[in-house]
Order: sequence, then C-alpha cells, then structure tokens
Amino acid sequence: MVFPEIMGIRYRDLQGALEALQTIQVPLVQRVGGAYVPVGLGDDKGSYYFIPALAKDFGLPLDSAIHWFYGFFTFFPLLLALAGFWILLKSWRAKGWVILGLGWFYATAKIWDVYLAGSFAVLCVIPFLLFAWHKGVKIWQWLAILSLGGLFCGYADLIRSNSGLEVVLFGLVLLALNEGLDLRRKSLFCLCLLVFFMIPHGHLRYLEGQRDNYLSKVVGTAYEKNTGHSFWHPVYIGLGYISNPYGIEYRDQVAYEKVSSIDPRAIRFSKEFEDILRDQVFLLAEKDPGFILKNIFVKCAKLMYYALKFGNLGWLALLYWGMSRPVVSAFLALGIFSALPSILVVPGVPYAAGFVAGSTVFGIYAAGMAIDQYLAKKGLASR
Repeated sequence: MVFPEIMGIRYRDLQGALEALQTIQVPLVQRVGGAYVPVGLGDDKGSYYFIPALAKDFGLPLDSAIHWFYGFFTFFPLLLALAGFWILLKSWRAKGWVILGLGWFYATAKIWDVYLAGSFAVLCVIPFLLFAWHKGVKIWQWLAILSLGGLFCGYADLIRSNSGLEVVLFGLVLLALNEGLDLRRKSLFCLCLLVFFMIPHGHLRYLEGQRDNYLSKVVGTAYEKNTGHSFWHPVYIGLGYISNPYGIEYRDQVAYEKVSSIDPRAIRFSKEFEDILRDQVFLLAEKDPGFILKNIFVKCAKLMYYALKFGNLGWLALLYWGMSRPVVSAFLALGIFSALPSILVVPGVPYAAGFVAGSTVFGIYAAGMAIDQYLAKKGLASR
C-alpha cells in the first residue's frame, strides 16, 4: 500500500531526531551545525520521539517507521470503532451500517501525518463510552474503559495538541449527565479518566527532562524555555483562507515576514513572535471587523458541510427517533470544541479531523440505534 508523504520539514526533523537517538541516546534533539538543539520547537512533539524510537528499536529505515506509525494511527482506530459499535448495536443491519460508515470515512477523509491523532481518540474511545452508557456496565468495566480511553486520549494529545482533550470533554459531559450514576461514582469515573489522560503528558515531561539535562550539561541552552506550541501564528495566516487586501495567505512565510518587518530579532515561535502576531490579529479585528466575521462565517459553512457529509443519515435518524439529552450534550460539546481549530485557522480536513471523525461516529451511532429501534418495534430485532 502506498501512503502519502508527510510534511518536508517534519521529515527532516525526524531524520535529525533519529540520528541523535542513535548516536547520543538522547530523545527529542537533533544536530544543527555543530550543536544539538531541541527538535520540534513550536510543534507537536510526540511523533519526534515515537517514530525515531520505533526505527531505532526495531532496526527500521525512517520511511518504514513513519509508515508503520501512521498506518497504526489509520487502521487501529477503525478496527476499534468497529468493535465498539459491534457490541453496542444488536441487529446485523445496524452492524452493516457501521461498516459502511467507517468505510465512507476512510475512503473520503484521507487524513495523514500528525493530523491522524485528531480522529484517533474519537474513533477508539467514543464507541466504548456509548456502549458503557447504554449497557449499564459494572464498575470495573467502566474503570477499564475510562483508563484505556484516558491513555488513548493522552497519547493522541502528544501527537497533535488537544486531539484527545475533545474526547475527554465528551466523556466528562456524558458521565456528569448520567442519571444512572450517583455522585460518588461520577466523581470516581471522572477522576479516573483525567488521571489516565495525564499519564502520557507525564511521560513526555520525563523525556523532555532527559533532553534538558543533556542540553544543559553540553550546551547550556535555554532556547526551549522561550518557545512553545504556536497559537497566534496559525490564527494569523488562517485569516488568509479568504481573499483579502492585506496580503495574508495561509503560508508560514507570510507570518515570518510580517514579524520580521516589525522586529527582525524576534525568534520564531517565541513569546515575542506570538505577541506580535496576536497584536496584528486584534488590529485587523478593530480596523475591519467585517473581514474577521466573514472568515468565521465561511469556515463555519465548511464545517456544516463536513457535518452533513459525514453525519449523513444520522441527522435524519436524530430528527425522527431523537436521542437522549446526555448523549446529545456530549456530542455537542465534542463538536464545538473540535470545530475551534478550523474556525481559528482553516477548515481543511486535517485541522478538522476530530470534527470529521466526531460527525462520522455521530452518524453511525444515530442511524445504527434508529435501525435497531425500528427492527425491535417491528419484531425483527435480530435481522
């Protein structure tokens, strides 16, 4: 099977991270010039550890490690979602709808690179949360689902920021509104989900500690302390999603040149870099609020298209059969939170991966439950 290519700059950073891991046994660094520096500054760091580690531990070429890693993030969630819906839904017709829905998602979404993390947690976790909610499972089963779900969400977060947080939010809303659980159990289950969600983040901090200890001894760098995950950089260039007279396009170079024109000394993705772009966004909002509102409107329209395309028959099922308030509220929380990256930046499927996967899961769940209810009403539940 031929997989798409990942971003060129990410591939070069992965090469550097692998070479460093093989030579000095230190994660999350690469050699630039004559010195080692942190890798993945201003970007999501998980892949810069896991892919080089996979290549090193199994003796794989970098390209193979990339394909195995992202291949796992592609197919494992589909299989897990299939399993979750398979035990939730009763009839063969509803289960057939699951296969069609997941097949439609795989064939049309075509997500790759770190953006796969956006759909990973949604597909892996939500079907099992819905199963637990509907079937009234035992406490240990709830805890098993929530602990594994928390880990899946946490590691998805490391690959792509906030990719798992949206699913955690879904779970918290579903638990909080579950009338079948008393306050003590709700608190226990929410705590379990949050604790296991934080474990992967602790893993990353441990790896960063190894890196920082090495760098402080060898080069004494503090560069990492001045940089982090960029927010205003993608928001600024995201304004170029529609034509405008301000010369803004969805290209990194546009933001670099804008910052350099104001402060040539600002380090990319540093606090100063981000502050300049934030100020530019607010200046545009003050100068031309219509431009900002038009951006938001056009992006929301694109998201509505995704919701209809991937939720498809689920919307008809919702209108005809309805859905319980806790589940509707959980999906609504997921939809709003997962839509934010698209509204703030661009509504392409990569940025909307969580929203697209959430729409798919909603469509499968709503239509599948409606099929089961219809067949049960007609006395044909096993068909």
